[in-house]
This record gives sequence, C-alpha cells and structure tokens, in this order.
Amino acid sequence: MAINLERCRMFAKLLDKLSIDPLPGTQFNMNHWGKLRGESCGTAACALGHAALFEPFQKEGLEMKGDKYWNEGYKTVKTPEDMKSYNDFQVCYKGLSAYEAGYAFFGIPKPDSTEYSFFYPRRNNSTPADVARNLRAIVKAETGEEI
Repeated sequence: MAINLERCRMFAKLLDKLSIDPLPGTQFNMNHWGKLRGESCGTAACALGHAALFEPFQKEGLEMKGDKYWNEGYKTVKTPEDMKSYNDFQVCYKGLSAYEAGYAFFGIPKPDSTEYSFFYPRRNNSTPADVARNLRAIVKAETGEEI
C-alpha cells in the first residue's frame, strides 16, 4: 500500500489548524475516537476522530460512526453536533475500523510498535502539533517526501 501523500498533507494541515483553532464544540483528546463530554463541554476526539469529522475526508469515505445504546448498530455522524445523539463512537473506512481504518485511508504502513503509530490513543498529553510532527516524520521516513 502506498502512502497517500495528498491525504497526509491535508491531515497535517488540519492538525496544524487544530493546534491554533479547534473545531467548534470539540476538544482534542487522544484517549477517544469520539466521546460526548456533556452539553457544555462538547465532543472530545483523537486525531483520527477529528479527521473523520473533516468534510473532505468524509467525501473520500472516512467516517465517524456512533451507537446510541452500544447495541443498536453504528450510524454515520458528520459533525460534532450530530454526536450529541450517541454514546459510543468508532472511525471507519471501507469496512475497516479504528486503527486499521486510519492506516488504510492514509496508506500508512501498520507499525511494528505502537510507539511508531500516530493514531495510538493512549498518549494522554499529545497535542495536534505532536501528532502532525509524528505524521510528517513517518511520511518522510517512508517516502523521503516532506509534507
């Protein structure tokens, strides 16, 4: 699978923007694909969760899906506002979910170690700038290209 440089470039720019100006009604949190934080707090989402809420990526098939009661089946969510109707979230692409969806969508090789992965959600203190920097390093290491 080849890295999709255009998608990676757009994602890095989205992350740069999130560092300065978060999406309205959202928080950046690498612990959740997506999570409703209450009416006043809005929605928390990791880097890949924010990518799934980005309209150009939605048009190419990356989706955030929500399930209201953890047993009704996941429905496509387009905006942070839409997320208020659901309790559990997953990022999906072409029948894949979670990390697998992200690797396939961006064409990034699955890492041997979670330390190499920029989707790894347990880095509590990661910022959008940290993830963008890691993404750029992965693309440079794999392709020699700067994004």
